[in-house]
Amino acid sequence: RDYARRHLDAETTALLLGTAYGDDSAMPNTSKENYKLSGLSHLTAVSGANIAIIFMAGYRFGIFVRVPRRLMIGMGITVLYSTILTFEGSVIRSILMGSLGALAMLRGTGRNTLSALATTIVFCLIAAPKLAGDLGFVLSTVATASLIALGPSLTRLLMRILPHTLAELIAASASASLWCTPVILGISGKIPLYTIPANMLAAPLTAITMFAGLAAFLSYSINFTAITDIALILGRIPAQGIEYIAKYFAQAPANPLDVDVTPTSIAFAGV
Repeated sequence: RDYARRHLDAETTALLLGTAYGDDSAMPNTSKENYKLSGLSHLTAVSGANIAIIFMAGYRFGIFVRVPRRLMIGMGITVLYSTILTFEGSVIRSILMGSLGALAMLRGTGRNTLSALATTIVFCLIAAPKLAGDLGFVLSTVATASLIALGPSLTRLLMRILPHTLAELIAASASASLWCTPVILGISGKIPLYTIPANMLAAPLTAITMFAGLAAFLSYSINFTAITDIALILGRIPAQGIEYIAKYFAQAPANPLDVDVTPTSIAFAGV
């Protein structure tokens, strides 16, 4: 982080390292508020989105270089990535949800995915009952359910105008944003009005920023600072793009929408 700060400003450093492995400690408070109001605060958190993007990109690359599909999934791209993260609750949840996705890909049927998700949730709650009141666990569960129920259909719709991988990235962020809205309303009493367009615009830039941050982290850890410098320079451009998106939508008209938290308003948000 200190090395990156000598090359980049605080917000870009926090975004680059936050998307890579969750270190957003350099983020100014004003910027944090912008990300919250635009619905992009999850980008710099250790979340399933980070691990899903790593897995998705690694899987597509493996297909391109003709690595056997089952071997590729079995190698555990998700788990390998998660070894550089701290094993806190959000990481464990993400690994479990990512493993569920890998299992579904191995089975190849897609017929019992919601049942598998429900079973995973039950096992998590048996192992750690306190997760029942953990809002992060609730958001992870709802977001994963959205990827199962809405993600594939939205991906097919977007594939009419976008490449497959880009369509998957945008569909994942848009699905999770839609389904998590009632939960966010219940937590904060506010609805970020522009979460979906903000996430759709930021999704492709997030993947590039994340890989640049990972490249900088890994090259610095083995003392290849020349590669680190290149990764930081390349990551600066998409990171600044995300910063602009966050600031623009945070200041957009009528954002956020203040709503009285009642069963009716939450039900309406769910609909």
